[in-house]
Amino acid sequence: VMTFKRIFIYALTLKNYLKILFFIFFIFFICFSANSQCVSNQSFTLNPAGPYSPGQVVTVNYSLGNFNGININWIHAFQINLGIGWTNLNPITAPLNPAGSNGNWIWDLQHTYPSGFNFGPGWRFVNSGTSGWGTSSDGPFNMSFQVTVAQTCTPDDLSISMSIFDDCTTGGWSNGSCCVDSLNIYNGVVQVNQNTIPTFSQVGPICKGDLFTLPSSSTNVPAITGSWSPAVNNTSTTTYTFTPNIGQCATTTTMTVVVNNPTTPTFSQVGPICKGDLLTLPSSSTNMPAITGSWSPAVNNTSTTTYTFNPNPGQCGTWTTMTVVVNNPTTPIFSQVGPICSGGTFTLPSSSTNMPAITGSWSPAVNNTSTTTYTFNPNPGQCGTWATMTVVVDPLPTVNLVTSPNPACYGDDITLTAITSVNLNLYRFQYNIGNGWQNIITTNNSGWGNINPQYFNNIVTTTQFRVRVRDGWGCLPSPWSTITVPINTIITPPISHN
Repeated sequence: VMTFKRIFIYALTLKNYLKILFFIFFIFFICFSANSQCVSNQSFTLNPAGPYSPGQVVTVNYSLGNFNGININWIHAFQINLGIGWTNLNPITAPLNPAGSNGNWIWDLQHTYPSGFNFGPGWRFVNSGTSGWGTSSDGPFNMSFQVTVAQTCTPDDLSISMSIFDDCTTGGWSNGSCCVDSLNIYNGVVQVNQNTIPTFSQVGPICKGDLFTLPSSSTNVPAITGSWSPAVNNTSTTTYTFTPNIGQCATTTTMTVVVNNPTTPTFSQVGPICKGDLLTLPSSSTNMPAITGSWSPAVNNTSTTTYTFNPNPGQCGTWTTMTVVVNNPTTPIFSQVGPICSGGTFTLPSSSTNMPAITGSWSPAVNNTSTTTYTFNPNPGQCGTWATMTVVVDPLPTVNLVTSPNPACYGDDITLTAITSVNLNLYRFQYNIGNGWQNIITTNNSGWGNINPQYFNNIVTTTQFRVRVRDGWGCLPSPWSTITVPINTIITPPISHN
């Protein structure tokens, strides 16, 4: 149940609430009325007209006919209010002083009035007659200024407004009701293009440990500058982030630089070689792809040497070594051939008795009729020297046939003796009694035998004998030695008997 006391308190509270509401409404009404009454005959132009993009320079012309403050007709300042998208505010023409008050308009970036109000930037009037006074608000007041659209990558505020201040704002007079009035000149935002993605020429792949740098500017036109993170790492594959410097309207981007582990070049082993042989080292490896480069020190075909291969730049190959063994040549050894008899058959060995054997060829061609020195030339790749062998060919033997008795008597047995130039054991004795030559040895068809001397029994007529000899089967025989044994005719005197 609501008591009287409660009703009274409620009524009192409602009364106060209504008073407060009325006061707020009154103040709003006065200010709204003042703002709508203070300025008159305003105009402005912007050249060029918006919208605007970064870097554009805009000239603003502003004109005020009158400033009609309530109970006050003094004007003190024109403050220029700019959105954050503007920069480089510069005055062009200042307001004049049509009413002729003592003093002049000055351009000021900041000024604190006695009221504590911070002014700027803009024009303020300095009264040289009465300190703290402004000038008559009768216009017109014409002024101009210039602003530049700042470099930005975001659609920043480009609003422009003009605030006009009188005594009650500055503290020069306290009875005014229209203290400040503002005019909105332009509303808009910076027209920006879509952020540019920086582009770069790809770095790498590189070889582990190689030096490299990341480009400080992009390949875009115009180029975008900035910095990379993290720090360059030439030991492992790393993704780097490029952050553009401020004010270029560019996004971040990344680049991955691949770091490869060096490849060890592989080669087919050269050698061993024989001292003095030609030697070349391969200029490219057997890897796929091949690694090219150079060797050091210079090739040496006289002694075993270890060579170092240094890859050409840009192939990510390590150095490597190869030892080429240089062997001293081996002299081939052979079993001596011969001596042989003239015309005898022989062959020269095609491989030596060394271990391992050395194969090759001989020159000149085999000659079985005269003593010859042959040269052995090893086949390639065996590191053998040339060698010689002299094959002695015994000269064709000579023979001289001696008969006894000579002359002979009828019925004698003839001894046939072959006197030879060398020791032999093959003889061919023949006789001829006028009906052709006949072999004395008849145990074989050829008539050769190894008995010397031979005998011819019971000679009955003058007979020719001959002999030839040979060193052995397959050897050439000597020329014939021929002799004639005549039969002596002996007349036996009669035997007388005494």
